[in-house]
Amino acid sequence: MRRPTVLGALAGSLVAGCATAGAPNPNAHGPTAPGARLYVGPAFVTADDGAAPLRAIAVGADGRIEAVYDAIPSPPPADALVVRLPGAVAVPGLVDAHVHLAWIGRAQETLDVHGAASPAEVRGKVAALRRQRPDLAVVTGGGWDQELFPDRAFPTAADLEDTGGGGLVALQRVDGHAIWVNAAGVALIERYLADQGGERPGERVLRGADGRPSGVVVDPSDALRKVLAAPETAADRERWLTHGLVAAARAGLVGVHFMAATVAELESLAAIARREGALPVRVAVYLGDDAATWAWLDAHPPGPVDVAPDVRVVGVKVFADGALGSRGAALLAPYSDAPGERGLMAPEETLLTAARRAHAHGLPIAIHAIGDRGNRVALDVIAAARGDGPALRDRIEHAQVVAPEDWSRFAALGVVASMQPTHATADMGFAEARLGRERLVGAYAWRTVLDRGIPLAFGSDAPVESVSPALGIHAAVTREDGAGQPAGGWLPDERLTALEAIRAYSRGAAYAVSEEADRGRFAPGYVFDATCFDVDATRDPRAWLEAAVTATVQGGRPLDVSR
Repeated sequence: MRRPTVLGALAGSLVAGCATAGAPNPNAHGPTAPGARLYVGPAFVTADDGAAPLRAIAVGADGRIEAVYDAIPSPPPADALVVRLPGAVAVPGLVDAHVHLAWIGRAQETLDVHGAASPAEVRGKVAALRRQRPDLAVVTGGGWDQELFPDRAFPTAADLEDTGGGGLVALQRVDGHAIWVNAAGVALIERYLADQGGERPGERVLRGADGRPSGVVVDPSDALRKVLAAPETAADRERWLTHGLVAAARAGLVGVHFMAATVAELESLAAIARREGALPVRVAVYLGDDAATWAWLDAHPPGPVDVAPDVRVVGVKVFADGALGSRGAALLAPYSDAPGERGLMAPEETLLTAARRAHAHGLPIAIHAIGDRGNRVALDVIAAARGDGPALRDRIEHAQVVAPEDWSRFAALGVVASMQPTHATADMGFAEARLGRERLVGAYAWRTVLDRGIPLAFGSDAPVESVSPALGIHAAVTREDGAGQPAGGWLPDERLTALEAIRAYSRGAAYAVSEEADRGRFAPGYVFDATCFDVDATRDPRAWLEAAVTATVQGGRPLDVSR
């Protein structure tokens, strides 16, 4: 079988040259190095408040910006190739600070049940797939959301029977924090529980009136996920990662932060990068907390590790709690719609051990925390792990529900708030039911984060949400869904400006991985990364919904990513 290629799946490099007259910027920095390029075409929006767009950017052979111009220079700098980028506007290269890269690709090959309005509809989709693929021993996929079902209750294994086969069916909830299985899956869960002596800390097996597993597991451990997964090969991983890289590039991203990656996924990603020589997006990898990760880190020197071109290991990812939709997010007080239920919490000592081990390897810890209790414990863990040592660029992933008094601790510790704008617009239909109106203060609170001086990095959690940064910027600016609801935005006091959102996707993402001195700005000395769109949506928030990516530039390498 021919190996998939990343660049081959895209349209190819941009090499068109042109020259346009104009007056030089008197504040331009030069000279321009031999082999440099002068980029023109779109308006280059710096994302600085009140700054006029640039009209040209000179880039050296090393991919770094040498000069910026508010008018196209005529003649162009000596020995510079003039490259016209397509599109109306270019912004500093957008980076998604939280993706699951292999999962993006895998989701393209498994059963998609997003939007299903009932368990019966899901069952019908499983049955249809089995008719099409009678050779398929295991049916995997996901996207179901019990909030769309008539009674809003979790489904059961019985809902997945009579689908035309007896093999395992295992479908992830839309947020990835619960798995719904059929009777074959229940048998595997029971065997797992017998072998383990019960549930592992932080996971919950839902049970029926008879005490047996009912068919849904909330926040399953990695061990249980492996039990309920289809077998995978290195070729599978390379294919999934290739699909993920292409999807990210076409969405206009120049970089991603790959969260909770396995060592096997890292090795497959590195193999792709070495074979290609370069990737269309840089990948900053946060390895998951397992034995393979620690063995890999023990075999490498402390600090970030450059594994292959455009692939760098920068930290370790752990989970403090679950998700709000499946009531796994750990809360300080019970859920408003489930009295007595406070969610799931990983043991604090387990989190602290992982954070200390990461710090000992010279790497920051990234802690998944959604509920207010989860966030408080995550802050406690980071503070304790640091002790008197140097402050690494530790971060909390999601930070969706935070007790108001804990924002000052984020600021004091300098913890990065790694947040996903489209989570707010996806969750707003049930968040108040879960939390009550009072706890919405401090929920999805991007304006509060910036006003408190807390570092903010934006991402998507793809494939949980779309990998498109344009949709993320729209959500951040409007706090409305794609249909414009609710008019004026949900919790509108937490809206951002378009430039603030762009900065969170560029400078904020760079800061999160200690690259703020090199990336995220159109300024001399910075690596030239850019995302080009066909319209200037900074003036019309609704335009982000239809904005098309026309090109990207990653490290001074222009790439046509248009479909």
